[in-house]
Amino acid sequence: MENSEEMAYKLSKEMKKNIEKLIHKFQHHQIDPVGFGLYARAYHYPLYKAAQDNWGEELSRAHFQVEVNLRIGATGAVE
Repeated sequence: MENSEEMAYKLSKEMKKNIEKLIHKFQHHQIDPVGFGLYARAYHYPLYKAAQDNWGEELSRAHFQVEVNLRIGATGAVE
């Protein structure tokens, strides 16, 4: 527990990098397995309606800002 803050920082940094890489793969293949389109349809319907026919292409041009908030609750041995 003495260096849990450092561990949390390093894990957050690594998770952010992996999530950004995963989103980039989605954009490269123009797919939406996570459901960004559902969110867009629910909260930004007029914009989504204009782009729904070519959603994969619109998603590939989108910019994402990833933020990871990680807290370590406990440490110890795992069976």
